[in-house]
Amino acid sequence: MPEKTRVLFLCTTNAAASQMAEAILTWLAPDRFEACSAGLTPVPVHPMGEEVMRHVSVDLTHAKSKAVGDFAGKPFDWLITIGDAEADWPSVDGAMHLHWNITDPLLVGGHMEDIMEAFMVARNDLYRHIRSFITAVGRERRP
Repeated sequence: MPEKTRVLFLCTTNAAASQMAEAILTWLAPDRFEACSAGLTPVPVHPMGEEVMRHVSVDLTHAKSKAVGDFAGKPFDWLITIGDAEADWPSVDGAMHLHWNITDPLLVGGHMEDIMEAFMVARNDLYRHIRSFITAVGRERRP
């Protein structure tokens, strides 16, 4: 059986977008991909991320924030950064790099309904990006 394609999703805090991306890729293509997520400065996973993922039957209740340094020296095929295109994103040796300019729902202010809407928009944007990613590279199996 061929190796799975290894993907590291990286955002600023590993509290929302990268956690959702890891869960979505694992949910959609667990047989072809191994997904991980991390943050530049991790903080606990946001409960609204857990809530919007529960709406699509994906469980994030056991997700833990991780620092990008936790993955130092580990091999990845892809590094996918999410959020601010201007951030000082690290590179991962040997990994192809993609950037998805998806608004971090943690940066949205306003009423609870506005913030929840931002989490749902981010989840839906991530889902679309990941479906395209699976179509583009998911068929390429590693020897």
